[in-house]
Amino acid sequence: MNLRQFLNEEQDPKAVEKLLVRINSLLTSKEFVEYIAVQKKPALNISPDCIALTNRRIIFCRPRNFGLSMDFQDYGWQDVLDCHIKEGIIGSAFTMRTVKNFSNMMDYLPKAQARKPVSVCSGNGRTDERSTERKRPGDQKSFGRRSYRK
Repeated sequence: MNLRQFLNEEQDPKAVEKLLVRINSLLTSKEFVEYIAVQKKPALNISPDCIALTNRRIIFCRPRNFGLSMDFQDYGWQDVLDCHIKEGIIGSAFTMRTVKNFSNMMDYLPKAQARKPVSVCSGNGRTDERSTERKRPGDQKSFGRRSYRK
């Protein structure tokens, strides 16, 4: 995998490389990483948090134990209801909410890197994937009481 394609908006090369090694083992068949946003705190940040966007899901990656272990939280695009950013002086806070009203947030993202997940989440470049995976109300079968005739 070409590392340069993920370093287009001043992402930390070491963090991106470390994340790609770990995240590639989590990907399903025909799934690939499209974008990585890397947290940039104003103070010393040994192991920054990251957001990885794949063609099928959004993955929040949070290093633990000084980068020796990693906590992954992933959400399929069909489960993402909305995303937004709050831009501040130092950086942006990215917030995502699911259809089950669960939310996840990452702060201290550089503004340009925080805008990319929002644009993908809101449908720019993602509408084909989200519309084919999301079940429409008319397509769902009733899971209530069933009656069978012989």
